[in-house]
Amino acid sequence: WTGKRDKDAATQGEGMPGWMFVGRKPTNRGRESHTTADCDTGCIIFVEPYEGKHRMASKEFVDEWGKNPSKCIRCVKPWFGSGRCVIADAGFASIKCAEGLAEHGLYMIGNVKGASTGFPKK
Repeated sequence: WTGKRDKDAATQGEGMPGWMFVGRKPTNRGRESHTTADCDTGCIIFVEPYEGKHRMASKEFVDEWGKNPSKCIRCVKPWFGSGRCVIADAGFASIKCAEGLAEHGLYMIGNVKGASTGFPKK
């Protein structure tokens, strides 16, 4: 991607892959990326840029675990088998995600939404 050098290109995202409008966000235009950060340093240590709906649907782990859990699983792939604990926010945390991480030797702490698939009814 080669962006324009004028001021409008920086604020409009003209030509930038993954540029989108999300009405529920405070700044409703931007570039979506899925990231992993180190808890001790706060440094971002993995970035997966959003590449559009169709490309993201063909990414690794989507067929087995689904769209959302696969994002989280891909973000921590370098640490498979390490026994580390992944802390996920409500956007990533799910029963399926926890199962997928466990299958790859990782643990998960996260707020699972009560209406999610696999969540106990009682």
